[in-house]
Amino acid sequence: MAFFNPSRPSYMDNPYPALARLREQEPVHFSPGIPGWVVTAYDLCFRVLHETETFDTDFFPWEYSGRDEERAGREEIFGGAPRLTNSTGADHIRRRGAVAPPFTHRSIEDVRTKIFETAARIVDAVERGEPFDLLETVARPIVDTLLPARLGVEPEQYAEFAEWARAMLIASEPFASEQQMTQGRDARRALSDYLAGFDRESALGHGSAITLALGARDDGTLTADEVNAVMIDIALGDGLIAMIGSTALALAEHPDQWALLRDDPSLVPDAVEELVRWDPSSHTLMRVVTAETVLGEQPLKPGDMLFLMVGAANRDPARFDDPDRLDVTSVPRPHLSFAAGTHFCIGAPFARLTLEAAIDAIVARFERLEVVKDGVERTTTFLTRTLERLEMVAH
Repeated sequence: MAFFNPSRPSYMDNPYPALARLREQEPVHFSPGIPGWVVTAYDLCFRVLHETETFDTDFFPWEYSGRDEERAGREEIFGGAPRLTNSTGADHIRRRGAVAPPFTHRSIEDVRTKIFETAARIVDAVERGEPFDLLETVARPIVDTLLPARLGVEPEQYAEFAEWARAMLIASEPFASEQQMTQGRDARRALSDYLAGFDRESALGHGSAITLALGARDDGTLTADEVNAVMIDIALGDGLIAMIGSTALALAEHPDQWALLRDDPSLVPDAVEELVRWDPSSHTLMRVVTAETVLGEQPLKPGDMLFLMVGAANRDPARFDDPDRLDVTSVPRPHLSFAAGTHFCIGAPFARLTLEAAIDAIVARFERLEVVKDGVERTTTFLTRTLERLEMVAH
């Protein structure tokens, strides 16, 4: 009988055997503990991500059903404007288009040299033979150095800017505490004040996401509340930090794959795709059903919540050959680690090139990375597969 219990320690450590069993037994499975439908097959996840009229990203109205006071508090944070993540249709395209240019493939390629130089400089500072937290010593400094330029934020101001975004994000979630709501309101005021004084003509501001968002506000493409809401989805580099950590851990645990990349750096770009497929940090995507439908022989009704298990879809043998094996020489096939459809990750080109630069620098400088005993600490939610701590020793 199929079951899904992501709270077990064994699942947090390695969810893939349980997800494989669930995918084989019941690829669309109702889990009362969540509660919602857990989807594990690639083709079904792919369908949901593309059929946006039936499977919506704006699930907050359903989550707040019967809790009008809490919903009003959430809307206070963004003035009723949904985040980019939760907007749909023409509204999503309009908001995304306003801030997308600094994150396109062409824009990122223009700063390729800077990205690689930044990663090499930060990795070169790591001392061999001494334990270090790769997340705080390598991954976060790389992201916190590179992302602010895409936004238009001075590097020394980025930590505060990110904290405003994080506080607003937390306050917008269901069941946020009163203290978190207060912090979210304070953060919104601080962000609004910052944007009001933003210098669009500065070298850093020119062409940045913030400059483009403010221009869109001025010409009526975005409202002021939509500008604040959009900032939340482009301001935080936590997902990319997690990806750098996960790829470093995967290579440390697969020295044969490390050696292949060290011997042939030309493999690194394709290796990025394989590494984020094999163990994605964005492990789950959520959607809500808006019309009666059938998915994988399971009838669904409006309001049903779907949990698309990206990690399971990325290892579906119907889509990938020998999917549980990490193979940096494999020819990349489309995975779902950056989602798909209209909600494909806006920062994917930036993430890919930053990962490429980080991996290139790590395998070029070190013979290997050793994981310290008890040095891996993971988050305790099944929605993401991220690391809280990654203690390693470089050799």
